[in-house]
Amino acid sequence: MSQSNDTISMQCLYNYVIVDDNLNIHKTIKNILASCDWLVCVHTFTCLSDVVCFMQSAQIDFMFLDLDLPDMNGLEIFNLLNNVPCIILISAYIDQFYEDICSNIHKGIVACAEKPINPTELINLMACLRERL
Repeated sequence: MSQSNDTISMQCLYNYVIVDDNLNIHKTIKNILASCDWLVCVHTFTCLSDVVCFMQSAQIDFMFLDLDLPDMNGLEIFNLLNNVPCIILISAYIDQFYEDICSNIHKGIVACAEKPINPTELINLMACLRERL
């Protein structure tokens, strides 16, 4: 007797967005995470103000967030949203923002990824975060 679709265990999917003014970073992250069939890129943004409007009506689990955006510092997301997803900071300037990162770590920052992004490290990071959910 074959199993019905109802009895087959369904995989839990997690949604993510990318917020970075560099479109190559969008492409890089999406390409790296394409092998993670449990992650779905819902949208990409180049500025923080656009993601704030989107987040009011979307269910997002992870946000890849650049710190140095054209309209504001990425960490301002905590002042703009009530319900912040798990934040993975992405920046070539992690050291420059160290104090700001530390003062916001309790608000939802789960990891930092330094640019250029290392594919193996990003996949391992996301696998670890999945285990914690």
